[in-house]
Amino acid sequence: MKWTANNIHYEECIRQWEIRWQEHQKLLEQKRQEEYINSPEYKQQLLEKTQRDLEEKQRELEAKQAQLEIQLARAEYMNTVEKAKSSLWKKAYVVEIVAKKILEKDQKEIDKVLGILKTFMKHKNIDVKNIWIYLTYLLE
Repeated sequence: MKWTANNIHYEECIRQWEIRWQEHQKLLEQKRQEEYINSPEYKQQLLEKTQRDLEEKQRELEAKQAQLEIQLARAEYMNTVEKAKSSLWKKAYVVEIVAKKILEKDQKEIDKVLGILKTFMKHKNIDVKNIWIYLTYLLE
């Protein structure tokens, strides 16, 4: 019986020691983590990561802005084309027929016509400008 009681006491002491040892290890680990978090190296790494993340976000925003600017320019262009078409009224039908005839030609001829159309761009007559805008759109 005495041996068993000593054995039980011994095992309880070992269990208590293991518990204290684990608590001590946890405290040491917490202290190491706190020291690491407060270290200049960690703060530098965190700063560099934050900077990389911000630069990536900046690139994403710039790409999105460029895409929106393209969409806006396209919408403005389409608005201009629609205004030109509506101001031409019945003449728009004739311009569409001319565009179909031009598109039947080879690329060299189409480029030649587009070159001639560029001279229409500076014309003072609004109908001529509208014909240029709409015909150029149809030939694209």
